[in-house]
Amino acid sequence: MISASSKVSMRMRTVRRAGTACETIFETGLIEAKLTYSKQLTILDCTPDFVFLRQRIAVFIDGDFWHGRIALEESRRALYRAFRPDHREFWIAKILRNIERDRRQNARLRRRGWSVMRFWEKDLLRGSSKAIDMLLRKLNARSTKARPAKPLSSVPLSHGQLPARAGQERRYRSGARASSR
Repeated sequence: MISASSKVSMRMRTVRRAGTACETIFETGLIEAKLTYSKQLTILDCTPDFVFLRQRIAVFIDGDFWHGRIALEESRRALYRAFRPDHREFWIAKILRNIERDRRQNARLRRRGWSVMRFWEKDLLRGSSKAIDMLLRKLNARSTKARPAKPLSSVPLSHGQLPARAGQERRYRSGARASSR
């Protein structure tokens, strides 16, 4: 007999991490804007959905459920109410760990010169044009900024990682003001 935790683990392995509908919608906008980007590139132990190397911009498309939108925009109490009592402990702990991991990744990238943009899946499903416009403005601003290059030999790299420097981050909502995170 398979244990309950094994069943959950098997089910969780089927959840897509790349190539989601939201990412496809966003990528269509990138293609229409004729932008050059990389997908799922590991940078400093982070794997953004889209990476703009020259401008040092990392874009994450975050699922509302997995990345705790309800907890971030409403409250932890709202997150608590979203689950039946028999599932609360597991899911709330999981989502809060994801929120904390996102914060650590943002800080790591930002300290090393990357700008981090995060978009919510539901906002992109409603339309990606505002998100693409925000990205275009960020790309333009970072393209015109002169940044001194740091020699690669002075930056410790592990396999699949790129050098980075301190920058900024925001979680973007299409059609609404950005809330910092």
